[in-house]
Amino acid sequence: MTILETLSILKDSIYTVVGELKAEVWVNSEPVPFRKRFSGEHKTLSEGDKWGSLFDCGWFHFTGQIPVIRNQNVPVLLLDVNGELLMVDNEGKALRGLTSKSSTFDRTLGEPVKRVFYLPAPFEVDDVIDYWADASCNDLFGELKENGTLKQADIALCREDIRHIYYDIDFLINMSAELPKGDQLNKRIVEVLERLTSVLVDLTDTGIHKSISILENFFNKNYTCTDFFVSAIGHSHLDLAWLWPIRETRRKIARTLSTVFELMERYPDYVYGISQPQLLTWLSIDYPDLYIRLKQMVKEGRIEALGAMWVESDTNLPSGESLVRQILYGVKFWKEEFGLELNNLWLPDVFGYSGALPQILKLTDVEFFTTMKLSWNSVNRFPFNSFQWKGIDGSTVLAHMLPEETYNGPASPGSVFKIVDNYQEKKNSNHALMVFGIGDGGGGPGAEHLERLHRLKRMQIKAKVTQEKVSDFFHEWKSQSGNFPIWEGELYLEKHQGTYTTEGLSKWYNRKMESKLRELEFVSVLELLYTNKKYPADTIEKIWKEVLLYQFHDILPGSSIKRVYDESWERYGILLSATDGYIHSSVEALINSVDYTILEKCYSEEFSIMALNTLSWERTEWAFINDRWALITIPSMGYVVLPDGRDESPECEFSWDSSTMENKKIRLQFNSDGSLCSFFDKEHLYEVLKKGRKGNQFAIFCDTGDAWDFPEDYRVKDLDRFTFSESTIEISGPELINHQVYEYRESILRQDIVLTAESRRIDFRTRISWSNSGKMVRTSFPVNIPSGIAMCEIQFGAKECPVHSDNSWEEAKDEIAAQKWIDISNDEYGAALLNDSKYGHRVKDRVLDLCLLRSVPYPGPGSGFTDIGEHNFVYSLFCHPGGYSEGGVVQAAYELNSPLTVYQIQKTEKKINKSLFSTGDSSLVISTIKKAEKSDAVVVRLYEASGKRISTWFTADILQTESTAGNPSVDADLVNLLEDFQQKLIIENCRINLIVKPYEIITIKLRRNPF
Repeated sequence: MTILETLSILKDSIYTVVGELKAEVWVNSEPVPFRKRFSGEHKTLSEGDKWGSLFDCGWFHFTGQIPVIRNQNVPVLLLDVNGELLMVDNEGKALRGLTSKSSTFDRTLGEPVKRVFYLPAPFEVDDVIDYWADASCNDLFGELKENGTLKQADIALCREDIRHIYYDIDFLINMSAELPKGDQLNKRIVEVLERLTSVLVDLTDTGIHKSISILENFFNKNYTCTDFFVSAIGHSHLDLAWLWPIRETRRKIARTLSTVFELMERYPDYVYGISQPQLLTWLSIDYPDLYIRLKQMVKEGRIEALGAMWVESDTNLPSGESLVRQILYGVKFWKEEFGLELNNLWLPDVFGYSGALPQILKLTDVEFFTTMKLSWNSVNRFPFNSFQWKGIDGSTVLAHMLPEETYNGPASPGSVFKIVDNYQEKKNSNHALMVFGIGDGGGGPGAEHLERLHRLKRMQIKAKVTQEKVSDFFHEWKSQSGNFPIWEGELYLEKHQGTYTTEGLSKWYNRKMESKLRELEFVSVLELLYTNKKYPADTIEKIWKEVLLYQFHDILPGSSIKRVYDESWERYGILLSATDGYIHSSVEALINSVDYTILEKCYSEEFSIMALNTLSWERTEWAFINDRWALITIPSMGYVVLPDGRDESPECEFSWDSSTMENKKIRLQFNSDGSLCSFFDKEHLYEVLKKGRKGNQFAIFCDTGDAWDFPEDYRVKDLDRFTFSESTIEISGPELINHQVYEYRESILRQDIVLTAESRRIDFRTRISWSNSGKMVRTSFPVNIPSGIAMCEIQFGAKECPVHSDNSWEEAKDEIAAQKWIDISNDEYGAALLNDSKYGHRVKDRVLDLCLLRSVPYPGPGSGFTDIGEHNFVYSLFCHPGGYSEGGVVQAAYELNSPLTVYQIQKTEKKINKSLFSTGDSSLVISTIKKAEKSDAVVVRLYEASGKRISTWFTADILQTESTAGNPSVDADLVNLLEDFQQKLIIENCRINLIVKPYEIITIKLRRNPF
């Protein structure tokens, strides 16, 4: 008999089934609480009976009697319902989470099964077994296994002595596999295993006792021969939605944590780390007893809070303010609920990391960043595991990329060998982090992880392994960081570029909500300042937190099952409507405060206009209201009241024919297929498009990828085109519009190409009814602008993007994520592609290329295809003199995304033009105005958008107020992103003078003094 055969016999001998449990279940399609457990369809089950379909929920009732117990036997229940279980007591309080043996998981990292429920002592023969369990008919990864049948419901006796022998031998087999064959220790291990094989032939009591003696004699020797240290933390990465709906995540966290608590009672060295305050907020609502116990475990140091963000968010797609709020609300939660000040960002599974993050982290007192995702690169191996990460503004944080390249580590000898062998900074550091457990769908570490760690502690061959908190690891590791290498800019993941585009409606909603929340906070501050109305802080925070939830790295990127989007889109619609309502109410209150009244409908000429500008520079734009066009100039973050409903409006000079459109500045010419053959800047005598190339030509590529990735070679395969079927040109006030219609099989694309009077921006207002699967739709503009780089907007700044592929790193960046714009410029001229909700771009060979949609299979079985349905979005081509900053690209993109808000008000003869907040340089963008978290002070967030050092000023209407009795009416403080005091600012001549570094974020708190 071989040692592996012996191991298999031992495994089968740990548990002896001595009886069956009676199993009943009450099934519902959605979860019901314990008090309603008898609702739903009742079934009495035998092994093999089907109890549910995918994502069904059931309350199981298991009953039986404790059998006769001999020797070291311990009574247990063996339960497997081909789903997930939460064992509860007769009051419905959580006891333990269980997972089916059939669950999907990467078996190279271990077994996900958790089927053993230890009966609590004391127990007597014939004691009644009576337990309830809340079940979900899905495995860890949202799949229906074995048709949702009952697999096992048995009473068994556990031989603890055999169980320990099994773990000892399994450990030694794995250790032997890692050691060189000729190694002396390996020879000793092989000898011990051979002896055990002969001793354990019949599993007699004598053989078991002798085996225990052999193993104890082996393990009791000193095996410490290393100066490398590994800190091990238990963890269960839990996606807030992915292959299961959000409602199931709320149950997964209870199953996971109840398992953690039960194992901590048996393993005193066990330390566990938990992240994402959103999860714990759900836990506090759904399982208050578990939440109370969690708080106690955190206080005792057994469980550690990880990660400063509200959720483990994507960082390519959310706005800068969204990333700030992720940390602001995350840090606030840990502080208020647990009394903790977190200084680490925990994002192990996110699809790339924005170069804006280091500054955001610095300004929120976050010192450390952890990931493992860059090990997934498809072209280049990321060169560091421990490094200093420098952001676009020059800020640096310390970063650790897990050398085991997983957050689901099995805590095996192989784990330790891989960590040490992979660690690329061994010359500078002898300390690395191990994260172990079953994750993605929750579950957490099992007993097997902790058994292995106990043995790794006894055999410290490759490294000294200690279970400890991540904060303890960071404390020691930081002392070695002086010579860590530096990585500058974004941490680009060479994978999952399809997520920049997949599920366009989610991205559209996210952009709209970010913009609307910005506007709501601004007008709410104005209400606070000018009407003394209470700021709706709780309402705004609640909306923000739900938006932040949907920015989770498997929701906003488009990589979840269809149900997640059906449910989140419904919620987005409600949020957007509610936010619009709050904005309207605030503006109405402001108008009423100056004795005007909003007119909801007006059927005569007797009305005036009030227009609101939420951006921090003066804007002159056309607005349409009550069948009337008005050209309006509005000051920075202010408003105008126009008595007759319009400013002086110039004549709109256009000319056009069937293939040409032009205003005073731009002439467009069209090909017979509807695409552009010329975009000519009449003012600067510059042809923007490459000669002989087509602009805005739609390409339909075969996309055989998934929600995450499209084929790397998609561009070399045959592509399809729309059929251009219709074009009509008309004038609508200041707009010259080319209405185009395209068809492709069952799909229709309607586009209004809009040239506005006096503008160098051409808008492509697009409506697509998409019905075809396995396709990716893109548009592109080959530009005639010599430049070696492109610039694209990221949060609070911009990054360079290669237009060539001169090395493997540039080659890998074929698709890039941008926020509102991407630009190719030189010192003389440039062109930018703006968007109102798209993120996936390509700039190779100086072609501004935008991905519009991807119809690929949803994750999960039989869910259909993404992006099927209706799409409404706008992108724009904007030409300009000079670089992106001088050419006003930043401002043009903001204006596309933040249209003027115009209201009809009662007729007035008084014209008002008032700026409420402004800066001395349009490169200093006011991105947010809000109420302070802890007071009625006003918080103003600004950032430098041009990548240059500037000397400028900031002012606000409230700074203009006269002082009283020699006291200034307002004090100004420089604060960090958590709104903590940094330094006092001087107000001179009603202004605050500022020297701002490239891409620097500045937050100012304005406090009105009482008189």
